[in-house]
Amino acid sequence: MRAEQEARKQIQKDHGYNRLAGCVPVFVQVPVFLGLYQLLQWMSVPDASAGRKIGVLADAEIASFRDTTFFDVPLSAYVAMDESQFAFLGTTQEATLKVALPFIVMAAVFTSGNLLINQVRNRTMLERALSGTARA
Repeated sequence: MRAEQEARKQIQKDHGYNRLAGCVPVFVQVPVFLGLYQLLQWMSVPDASAGRKIGVLADAEIASFRDTTFFDVPLSAYVAMDESQFAFLGTTQEATLKVALPFIVMAAVFTSGNLLINQVRNRTMLERALSGTARA
């Protein structure tokens, strides 16, 4: 185990690999995605944005977002809404779950599969590097 760690450090040093450099895109993307999530969630709440502009979006554009449906469920509906908000949007929590749950499961399966594939690939590449059979 210790030899594997030392070999990994040596390979990283030889190839100029910097683990912190891999975090930079995440630090840039996370605030953008959180802001987008908050914007979409705020636009989804009927009472909070009624008659107000959100940045450059006019009230008509916000209303258009609320009127858009996906499999007969408004895009602005989310599972944690209370019953009055579902009633305002003309849907139910059950209908929203029927649309959202398959996408949540697919995201979990694809993410787990990608993680597994990356772990196998990393282990294979490290074993090749340690044995000296790595391809250029």
